[in-house]
Amino acid sequence: MSEQHMAPQDGRPQGQTALDPDALDPEVRDPEARVRRGRLIARLAMGGAAVLILAMIAGVSFFFVPKGVPAGAASDLPSNGLEVWSRAGERGGLGAAWMELNDAMAAGDREAFLAFADGDEAKESLARWWDGTKAIGWDLGYALPSARYEESTGSTIDQITLGAQLAFSAHADRGSGLSSAGLKLTQSFNYDVSYSVNDGDTLKISAVTPTADSRMPWDDGEVYAAKRDHVVLFGLASEKALIDGTVEEAEAAAKLALDKTKQMGGDPPLDGFVAAITDSEDAFSRWYGPDQVVFDVAGIATQTLKPASTAMEIDPEIAVGEGNSGMIVTMSPKSADDRTAVFVHEFAHVIHETAAPDEQAFVIGHSQKVEGFARFFENYAGVGNGYFGDPRTAQNILNLGEGALSDDIFNSEDAHLFYSAAGSYYQFVADTGGDPWKVALGWNSDQSLLQLGTARGAQFDLAHWQEWVRQQAGG
Repeated sequence: MSEQHMAPQDGRPQGQTALDPDALDPEVRDPEARVRRGRLIARLAMGGAAVLILAMIAGVSFFFVPKGVPAGAASDLPSNGLEVWSRAGERGGLGAAWMELNDAMAAGDREAFLAFADGDEAKESLARWWDGTKAIGWDLGYALPSARYEESTGSTIDQITLGAQLAFSAHADRGSGLSSAGLKLTQSFNYDVSYSVNDGDTLKISAVTPTADSRMPWDDGEVYAAKRDHVVLFGLASEKALIDGTVEEAEAAAKLALDKTKQMGGDPPLDGFVAAITDSEDAFSRWYGPDQVVFDVAGIATQTLKPASTAMEIDPEIAVGEGNSGMIVTMSPKSADDRTAVFVHEFAHVIHETAAPDEQAFVIGHSQKVEGFARFFENYAGVGNGYFGDPRTAQNILNLGEGALSDDIFNSEDAHLFYSAAGSYYQFVADTGGDPWKVALGWNSDQSLLQLGTARGAQFDLAHWQEWVRQQAGG
């Protein structure tokens, strides 16, 4: 499943927000349609036919209860009855070989980690993962056997899940009602492999290959990273000049996004962002699928996953199960003419979807809620532009009502109309005394954007939104 998210560069500045009177940029930019991928679910989520296989040793298990959830909720999430949630899960052991591999990762011992490779190609692949993710930064890492189901052949493909708590991972106390509250949030990456464990319990891993829809920048070669207080910007070492020349802009955008979230009344669940950048369409296409180039993608914020199951070999305080554990941003060559706005848009996704993560294996029909918020956030941060530069945006809202937020428009070549309509609803809520942040936090429910808003007051219903649009669009 592939989803295209377009953000416009159209029209005049929107009316000033009630929450931030000085936020909007007075500059009027020329109309320009651009895709900014907010989420790329297909490359991370397992389908209904997918399977995750852990090689368990019979009879080896124990129960555990993690430390208590810290007081407070990083994202101010509403209660869902799970505040006193505690977890006692059966944990299976994978044997001494996998324990030794995880010990090597825990010790930060690169040579011991690479010693599990069988052959030069496998060693090179594992080294690329280790060196690339270490360049971003981590101390806590793990490796688990897993598998995926290949529908085209009806076969099960062995995989290895390599995970780490990368730089700027979300705070453990995000959302007091979440199953992951109080636990360590990590980012995992799956690779097709062949591996064997012999009678002496010696693990050998060969043919380590990223799947076509899960390739990451480090899988292409040596990675270079530039680090600042609120961002790690990385990419291929061959593009060091691009990274060094952009990192200050990325840092400024990161600080702006964090500050504006606090100004809006939110509590960011992280202190910074991990972002990749490339000036190569070919590289971007390899990392995120060739279909993305067709849609003029300027940036992507990709959800990362927790490990799917517990095992003795990993820290019992690592959060596991369904749902996202954070996001990684990637900037394409098409971001070059407006990088600050693209950074802010994508960082808004990271803050939003990490503060209120989806623990239901990803929400269907989320786009109007998450893309609308990111589009609004650009303007709130003062780097965006008006919603009604293309008069069809207002026409759609007035003539189609909630149909202006339909998937048909979202998936069309006029997707920028969808973005502007959805963003304008958040702006309307802000301008009329509402709280757009609290509306945004409900994105992972089965309610539409208008339902979320109207639940907070009848003054945010369709009729009032349409009247506000008439005023903003000049009739």
